[in-house]
Amino acid sequence: MARVRALLAHALPAALGTGSGTPTSYSGYLVDFYCYSLCNIGGVSLDGSNVIIGPEEHTLHCLRDVPQCRDGYFLAERTAGGEYRIKFTLDEHSQEAALGFIDSFPKGSIQDHAPLTVTVQGYHSQEDGVLRGAVFTACSNITECDGYCAGSCDTPADQDFSLKPRFLLVGHVVCMCLSWGCLLPLGVIWAHYLRQNQWKPGGVPLWFQGHRWLMSVGVLLQLVGFVFIILWKKAAHFRLPHEIIGLVVVVLGCLQPLNAQMRHLKAVGHPDHPGPWRRAWELWHKGSGYTAVALGLANVVLGPIHAARMRFGSGLPAAAGAFVGVSLGAQLLGAAVLQARRALGAGRGPGPKGGEAPPAACPQRL
Repeated sequence: MARVRALLAHALPAALGTGSGTPTSYSGYLVDFYCYSLCNIGGVSLDGSNVIIGPEEHTLHCLRDVPQCRDGYFLAERTAGGEYRIKFTLDEHSQEAALGFIDSFPKGSIQDHAPLTVTVQGYHSQEDGVLRGAVFTACSNITECDGYCAGSCDTPADQDFSLKPRFLLVGHVVCMCLSWGCLLPLGVIWAHYLRQNQWKPGGVPLWFQGHRWLMSVGVLLQLVGFVFIILWKKAAHFRLPHEIIGLVVVVLGCLQPLNAQMRHLKAVGHPDHPGPWRRAWELWHKGSGYTAVALGLANVVLGPIHAARMRFGSGLPAAAGAFVGVSLGAQLLGAAVLQARRALGAGRGPGPKGGEAPPAACPQRL
């Protein structure tokens, strides 16, 4: 075995040509950054495995056939604590070589559901943890396919990386920021503070028209955003707090239009002709609506934090956070102004005739 290692050390420079750094060979598990990031924040890989504690369960199918997994790979090393962490990252050339090697396995073969251990020969310099000019071959030697290194093997203990946001993820962020970060809370504020407004364009109260349109568009956007993230993740859904809260919020949001239609039932009725279940319906409709908006607001704040923890490029979390902050700040300011105006109107003094109260507003249908 020692003779083989010595021959390998002498053969590497000739095989690799004139690279930058020390010729280095490493044998171990090839893992993608996306699934690693999911596991690193408490989730699981898209194939259900945990690449941090069990990369031997991570499949070639996941590495090869999932677009977000193909964006970046690394070579894993088992630490003293028994976890697998980043040993070597790959430069651009090595990443392309890794893709070519993975794509050489035919789809539908028995290898699809097996882990991938490789031997990689390349150059490593200055202990930066980046393997350059890499050449990949399959590793089948059980004793040397899990962390064997020859050459320049000192790498940083905690290496940084960044994930690439694709269209479906960006679409999810945009839809959720527009819905739960803007339109849906605005619809609640609109109904709450403009309910006494007597203007009825087209014979329908202004507060009801605005509330209906804002909530309808908001619910549609949140549903589109939900579909985007389902298509993006493909599997391993609803395990992390942001995902669980998101599911609850989407269910409550989709139920609200159905709840609203129940006011047409005789048992519920309208304010001017209430049915026996009118009060219960109001409590349910408003209560579930306020709950959904509160959870939705919390989740759009958690969203950028979740994206940052997964190490997506700083632009996506920063843009989402800035939009949500400006939107919610503007709405809070608007609600405060409307509340102040309402309080000022209520404190202007007694009604038209001494202590008489002002005439009640005409009943409005909802």
